[in-house]
Amino acid sequence: MKRTRRLAIVYAVFGILTILFFIGGPDYHSSRSFKAFWNLGHIFYYALLCVALFVFARKRQRSVRFQITVILVVTLLLGVAVELLQAAGFNRTPDIGDLFRNFIGAAVGIAFFLPGRKAFPRGVLRLIQAVSFVLVASQIYPVAAALTDEYRARGQFPILGGFESPYELQRWAGSADRAIDSRIVFAGKNSMRVSLGTALYSGVNLEYFPGDWTGFSQFQCNIFNPDENPLSITCRIHDIVHIQGVQRYEDRYNHSFQLAKGWNTISIDLEDVKRAPANRSMDMGHIRGVGIFTTRLPRPRVIYIDDVRLVR
Repeated sequence: MKRTRRLAIVYAVFGILTILFFIGGPDYHSSRSFKAFWNLGHIFYYALLCVALFVFARKRQRSVRFQITVILVVTLLLGVAVELLQAAGFNRTPDIGDLFRNFIGAAVGIAFFLPGRKAFPRGVLRLIQAVSFVLVASQIYPVAAALTDEYRARGQFPILGGFESPYELQRWAGSADRAIDSRIVFAGKNSMRVSLGTALYSGVNLEYFPGDWTGFSQFQCNIFNPDENPLSITCRIHDIVHIQGVQRYEDRYNHSFQLAKGWNTISIDLEDVKRAPANRSMDMGHIRGVGIFTTRLPRPRVIYIDDVRLVR
């Protein structure tokens, strides 16, 4: 009876976790730490799969080769099936990283829970366990890095980008390549080097930052143009209401600026940002994104961004 109860608990947890592959979880604008933490669920799920398949099952007496083969085949087939179902019916993007985390979970299950693991020589088993531990640590690291930078971002605020830490790059996304640079700096020791391409839109987006901008009067950033030729860039700012709608051009702040050679300070009046949407006021307590980009460049260009901040 005790064994039956334990088996029921394992299968119940397994069923709940299966549902979570399709319902719930982070969305596009969730925090980095939550996204990274959610990814750890793949490891737990497939480690639990070993328990569900063998620890309480009659097949636990099969050879270790049989047990490992079954786990790896099921991990592959189930993982691919989940990714395809997510893409087909739940508007989620397949992620090869999820498949990798699935196999990390399977490795953990094999190393620590598989009944047949005792057939391995002691040294081999310890090696498998050590490798599994390192792989799990490699997936925990993004959670720790995200939490560290999110704490740092709250402490820096109203500075949104000083680029004194390499982790700050993770706050930015976009089509342009970006890197921390210490050669051309407006304040502190570093700036962000942005390599703009010739695509229709090329630039960077600030996606992870404190979004309550109430009480501030200006958004400022400093951009260095090393070229003799001026460069036209566009800055866009949007709030949570914008991303929950159809994201129309007239529902956000958009403005173009000409960058002369050298450092250019871009100052944006936040009252203009608040009034920018055509049929409403911007929700200044829930700003969700800032974009800095170019349009149809005839040739690649480079800019440096530094000291991105809000001003009271």
